[in-house]
Amino acid sequence: MKKIVKNEVFDEERALYGSDGIEVDTCRFDGPADGESALKESRNIEVRNSFFNLRYPFWHDDTLKISGSEMAENCTIIGTQPLCYCKNLKLINCRMIDTDLAFEKSEVEATIVSDIESVKNPKCGTIKACDVKVIIMDDASAAGKVVITGKRQCA
Repeated sequence: MKKIVKNEVFDEERALYGSDGIEVDTCRFDGPADGESALKESRNIEVRNSFFNLRYPFWHDDTLKISGSEMAENCTIIGTQPLCYCKNLKLINCRMIDTDLAFEKSEVEATIVSDIESVKNPKCGTIKACDVKVIIMDDASAAGKVVITGKRQCA
C-alpha cells in the first residue's frame, strides 16, 4: 500500500528524499528555507495537484507520474541541470527557461513548447523542442533523440 502525503507544505532540503511508493497530493514545495531536491532518489512516486517552487525536485527518480501540478509556472521548468537521472519521465507541453544540461542520463519522452539552452546525454527516449541551442552527446551510452520542431505554442 502506498503512503499518502496530503495537504502538506515542505520547504526544507530533501523533504521526501529516497521515498518509495508514495502519493503526494495537494502539497506545496515552497518557503523560506528554500530547500532543494525534495524527492531526490525516489521511486514509484505519484504526484497530483501540487506546487513546486524549489530547485531540483525530481533528480534521480524512477517511475514518476506527475499530474495537475505546477512547477513555478504551469509546467515551466527553470534552472540549470533539470530532470537529470530520471526514469520513465514524461513531459507534455512544458516550457523550459534558462535550462542547460537538461535530461542527462534520463529515460524521457518530452514535448517542450519553448527553446532549451542545452541537452546533455539523454539515456533514451525522445525530446521534442522548438529549438535546442546546444546538444551534447559525448557519452557512448546516450541513445536519446532530440527533435527540433521549430513550433512555438506559447509565449
